[in-house]
Amino acid sequence: MPAKDEDSIEVSDESATFREAREYARGALDVEHQDAHRIAGLVEDDEVREVLMWMSENFEPFEDEDGEVIRSFWETEFAGRATRKYATNTLDSAIREGNLTQTAYMSGLPSYKSDVSGLHAINQLADWLVHSEQCKLIYLAALMGRGKTDLALTMMEVVADHFDRVDRSTEVEVPTPEFAANFEVRASGDHEVREIHTFEDLKEWAERGNSDMVRWFIFDEASTELTAQSGANAQKVAERMSPFVKKMRKMGVNLLVIGHDKGDVHPAIRSIADFVSKPGLKRASFYAGISKREPVGHLFDLDGIPPTSWEFDTDDTADWSWGDETEESSEDVVEGMTEEEFATAIKERAGRLYALTPDSVRLEDVAEAVSTDEFSISSSTVSRYAPDDLDAAKAAENRARA
Repeated sequence: MPAKDEDSIEVSDESATFREAREYARGALDVEHQDAHRIAGLVEDDEVREVLMWMSENFEPFEDEDGEVIRSFWETEFAGRATRKYATNTLDSAIREGNLTQTAYMSGLPSYKSDVSGLHAINQLADWLVHSEQCKLIYLAALMGRGKTDLALTMMEVVADHFDRVDRSTEVEVPTPEFAANFEVRASGDHEVREIHTFEDLKEWAERGNSDMVRWFIFDEASTELTAQSGANAQKVAERMSPFVKKMRKMGVNLLVIGHDKGDVHPAIRSIADFVSKPGLKRASFYAGISKREPVGHLFDLDGIPPTSWEFDTDDTADWSWGDETEESSEDVVEGMTEEEFATAIKERAGRLYALTPDSVRLEDVAEAVSTDEFSISSSTVSRYAPDDLDAAKAAENRARA
């Protein structure tokens, strides 16, 4: 049972197990197994419960009328209506009968950790976004309805706020962050988010920058356009997006791609990206990377994530076009990293990541997180590229996490 502090919700001994059982059924506990359907304890009618479980186990993914891939039975409108109907009946009976354990189970355990609005959590997220690497590539994945786009914009708000605060507190010239996305966003304050829907426009926007700038592009619905599942798209990603990634550092561009299931984005992207998992609307876990479609190198967690204040249309389809292949003028092309420079950058990234991870993360974990089919590094390489004052860096990081 978690320790109680002033930010925690007080949980009595009588109800704690039932609250945790609800989180377990939802798949929201940090355990490696999940052996119960999410409607466990919600539907009292045996026949209805059996039918819903059978439909879940025999469900096949499909595209809805908007082209959105529905990957789980529990994401369907029918499942939502059925669960709400029978769970409402269960909760109504529990309240009328004074059944405290059933009521505790229904409400679950809202939070184990401090809210993301707390100063420590905000600083931790800002430090990771701004300081952990010169240019970040982030792969954020979760099922539909978990608030992936909302979290992406919250992270952009943190970046914007960080540079705004630094600018107000120093006379040194501070870069003004630039933001772009393949969907419409209405930012707050003086910030704007440029809307980009074609690869040519993305290149044109990116190549106007340089390594001294701070620029972020959010690529939503990457499971469709950056996928390796479609032969045509996989070729375009390999031929166009992979070289673009090797130019990002020199153009000051950070890239955040949003997918669904830890493996729907092309390996050229996910193999060298930090990974963010979002198991619930207000929870997110951050990792050094993803290997064999599983996150590795756990960095930190955030709970109680508030909704973004930046406005966006939840029905926006985030359209994207790769356009026609065109020859580039040698005068206008930003040269990307050579293979040798790219290999060195990955090794340096591995060393920095290891310095940022808690002591429980091994050299082998970080090596696995950054290795790809084309380029593999060893744990000894990670150690060699780690900061010279690794022990001090680790100690400082662990103190910050405490």
